[in-house]
Amino acid sequence: MKKIILSLLSVTSFEMATIAMAEDSPFSPAFVLGEQQLISGTALGVGRLTFKPYARFAGVRFAAEDQVDEVFARQSFRLGLAGNAEIGISDTYSDVGSTKFGYFHTVDGFSNPTISARKTWWPEGAVRVNLHGAITPKLGGSELRDISTIYSVGAGAAMITESGLVTSLDVTRVMHDGNGTDSTAVSASVYREFGLYGLSVSGQLQNYNTVSPDIFLGRELVESVNVGVSRKVAENSWLQLAYQYSNSTYQERQIAPNFFNGANIKEDSLQATLRVFF
Repeated sequence: MKKIILSLLSVTSFEMATIAMAEDSPFSPAFVLGEQQLISGTALGVGRLTFKPYARFAGVRFAAEDQVDEVFARQSFRLGLAGNAEIGISDTYSDVGSTKFGYFHTVDGFSNPTISARKTWWPEGAVRVNLHGAITPKLGGSELRDISTIYSVGAGAAMITESGLVTSLDVTRVMHDGNGTDSTAVSASVYREFGLYGLSVSGQLQNYNTVSPDIFLGRELVESVNVGVSRKVAENSWLQLAYQYSNSTYQERQIAPNFFNGANIKEDSLQATLRVFF
């Protein structure tokens, strides 16, 4: 009987230690902020966008291509609240080159800030479920900000295995005021620590509704993949280097008899993100 009890205690201790290691990094999908815990996230990155518009006339396809470079910076703050909840705010600054295709509207400057909230259940368990929402209000004042208010609401779950592997699945509904470009995003990720380093791989599919007739080109589907390597660099700081690839397919539109147009945009980016606890 003593051997059985000791064996059960050893297994339980091992599982708890595995969960603790897998949840320690703020880059883990299983990470949950503690009450009154504040974390800052600062990201700097570079990217290249490849624009590929096309036209079809009388069955013949005409295609073109152009590439522009982008530099961007993102800053976020998240604060843990009582009851395993949190609130956050983030903003992005981007400097994007101009494309020769005028109907692809690229502008520089700050985006509208995004305010977010999250609630997690069973934060110390091997399976953690959360509900989350966000709003990006239309503030105006610049071309980049003169867009409709964006709302999102979603649910997700993260699971930690005995080996320390973390997997997650999330479904989010994104809604825009007025213009009909609502979408549903489904994302999945895998995270595993190898010694001092954490490796994460994630993917997302975002499917857009039919856009309103006043939009010349509207997105139909966005596919993205992100691969990141992170490490603890100080007592309260973690650093991640990540590569992201995304492919945006635009809806084909008929603009005249036997004349259609569409487009595809691909983006490759590299970014470094530093997350610091206060």
